[in-house]
Amino acid sequence: MLPLLEFPDLAGQRRTSRDFPDAPLLLNVWATWCQPCRNEMPGLNRLYRELSPHGLKVAGISVDEDINLAREYVLQSGTGFPVWSDPRGRIMTRLLGSSAIPATLLVARDGRVRRVVFGGWLWDSGEARGWVEELLEPDPQPK
Repeated sequence: MLPLLEFPDLAGQRRTSRDFPDAPLLLNVWATWCQPCRNEMPGLNRLYRELSPHGLKVAGISVDEDINLAREYVLQSGTGFPVWSDPRGRIMTRLLGSSAIPATLLVARDGRVRRVVFGGWLWDSGEARGWVEELLEPDPQPK
């Protein structure tokens, strides 16, 4: 299960993983200085635009020490999903057991972490998109 995560967003407002109840969630841990992170951001944006009408929630978690760098990048890149701040990855490193980024958690509607993926992916196509689309499928009904 995904534990309760609490972060400030880039405007300083407190946000939690419970901001997205009963919704499939993609949490992407990234930094402005990480080129693979920057490379996957356009695909995450496209995925968000295409699948958010179907219930997918996406949140980025910046591990930049300087929140202003993350704010500037989000504005310049046109990132449409919410971005939270975890300076130096203190929370996410503990959760993931690694400081490697990019790192992405795919969380089912019931809060179970279905997949943890390290490294840059093209999220709006191929295998990675398939993983996300699995989250959108209804949970099987008990017989």
